[in-house]
Amino acid sequence: FNRAFLDGVMAKETYRVGSKTSVILSGPLRYLGALHYSEKKNKILLATNTLDNTRDITSLVDKIVKMKNLDLLYVKPHPRQDIKILSFLKQFPKVKLLSPTANTLEVLGKTKILISGDSSVHLEGCLTDNQCFYHNLDKNSQHYDYYGFLKSGLIKPIDFSAVEKIINGDFDFKKNPAIKLYFSNIDKIKQVKIHR
Repeated sequence: FNRAFLDGVMAKETYRVGSKTSVILSGPLRYLGALHYSEKKNKILLATNTLDNTRDITSLVDKIVKMKNLDLLYVKPHPRQDIKILSFLKQFPKVKLLSPTANTLEVLGKTKILISGDSSVHLEGCLTDNQCFYHNLDKNSQHYDYYGFLKSGLIKPIDFSAVEKIINGDFDFKKNPAIKLYFSNIDKIKQVKIHR
């Protein structure tokens, strides 16, 4: 290859590029014009994956649904995760179990907060102005902060008092500057507000 189009500095530091290859930091071209969001309500997305322990998911969901001003908690399984394993979550009030194939960007356009473990979904969460929290639901995991999102400052470890402040409207939203490490042209991404 004589040219490499990469999303940002983090990709450049991660991938090996030959000395004769020119690197173009193009940003997330796949998202240009694709980010639509509705009025962000007091909604949270919990994105799970195949390694997550169902007992820990249950405990987390139980804690979240008790938040007074929560409108809805979406739970989205990983595309490879069997939704039947999580069907018991329907018993909780304010929980909507989504299909593993649901459009993640569309859901994140309706939420204020994303909670997930080791998953690239945090990048999409940051792109859609969600406050992103890391919560490792795999107690046997050897891959704590696998993608380095905590280390780079892109996301924060779960903090329930901060989550509650966001839900109560006591939190000032600011785009996380660390997103520029991952997406060089973040300022050029057009977000279109839609009403639903």
